[in-house]
Amino acid sequence: MEKSMVQKVTLPPDRILDAVCNYFEVKRSDIRGPRRHKPISYPRAICMFLLRKYTDLSYPNIGRFMGGKDHSTVMVACRKIERQMKDLDHDTMAHVSRLAIELGMHIVVGQLTDKPNFTILREVPRA
Repeated sequence: MEKSMVQKVTLPPDRILDAVCNYFEVKRSDIRGPRRHKPISYPRAICMFLLRKYTDLSYPNIGRFMGGKDHSTVMVACRKIERQMKDLDHDTMAHVSRLAIELGMHIVVGQLTDKPNFTILREVPRA
């Protein structure tokens, strides 16, 4: 069987958290804290999504890293962002794309099935 051409690249979790905090202009303590207001919860969900995509952390480990969140909270957040991307929510797509580029990752937004979807086809650091 032929080896996959997709190269898995992992990033340090702190780098992802810092990028999200800088991008959305929120404090680390807020994004890792208990507040549920949209200006905090939305960047938190995007951060959890990026942590899942660009690290080897499990849902429970992401939850611990994000201030002691339950693994099910992380799963819901990741699914929420994935659903928004599949539904072609342009704001979410733009935020995730810009953050991925800022983190030095390539992403591809495309249509691979009969439904539009977001897929990271190749994760390779930019030169």
